[in-house]
Amino acid sequence: MLRSNSSPPPTRSVSEAPSECPEPVVRKSVPLPRNVLREEAVTILRLLRRHWEPRVSSTGERLQEGFVSIGEARLPHSTADHLEGLIAKIDAEDRAAGAIGRSHVRERADVGRDLHATLSGVAKAAFLRTVDPVEAEQARELEKVHVGASSALEVAAALEDYSAFLGQHIALVDGLGGFGPETLVAAKALAVELRAYGCPDVQERSKELFNSRPLTARETHLLCQRIRHYAKFLFRTQPEIYRQFTSVYLRVQRARLRRQVRERARKKT
Repeated sequence: MLRSNSSPPPTRSVSEAPSECPEPVVRKSVPLPRNVLREEAVTILRLLRRHWEPRVSSTGERLQEGFVSIGEARLPHSTADHLEGLIAKIDAEDRAAGAIGRSHVRERADVGRDLHATLSGVAKAAFLRTVDPVEAEQARELEKVHVGASSALEVAAALEDYSAFLGQHIALVDGLGGFGPETLVAAKALAVELRAYGCPDVQERSKELFNSRPLTARETHLLCQRIRHYAKFLFRTQPEIYRQFTSVYLRVQRARLRRQVRERARKKT
């Protein structure tokens, strides 16, 4: 029974009946691992292209509608290209983030510390106080200055100083314990790389990626959800096709959750 101050619910006219594909309902995005999202987007792109045009028989009979029948207003012809562009953007962002990410910088700094230890060891072994007192004192001073170098910039400074010092005496250290000029070349190149990680341009790019990657992922997720929505309508009588559009990851997660619920209920009884 309706309350006295309430109005009756609106009735749906015949023209409003769901005879055509309804607009998708925007729900809160389900968080997906980024690699999973990319894999699912690639799958959906392949299926979208495959089923874009209707399937017809050799006699011209239409056997199955294609996504093109959804209409340009709901699903533009550019949808596949848009999704492909988002996938490419995910890849580009991930490559850039990997190149300047913290874990990558730590790995490169670790390589630099190993090189620093090598150069320091060569300097100490090559110059004895009794033979090369001046060079031996310079080697000790370098060791004091750069002992404990750990950050990318500290390691870069150590590699630069040791490369310059040993480069001045390359004839004395070449071949010592297998040491060669190529190690100095590698040390100088790595020093340049490590210094670049601390420059303002790289820091700004890192900030941009930190802000843009979630937005790209969300846009990709929402577009995939929109395509799935129309696929559910388009293949409503062909569940075996629609199932290909659904998320395997989420199906597994839901199945795991159901098992956990059943297990908890079993333990209570």
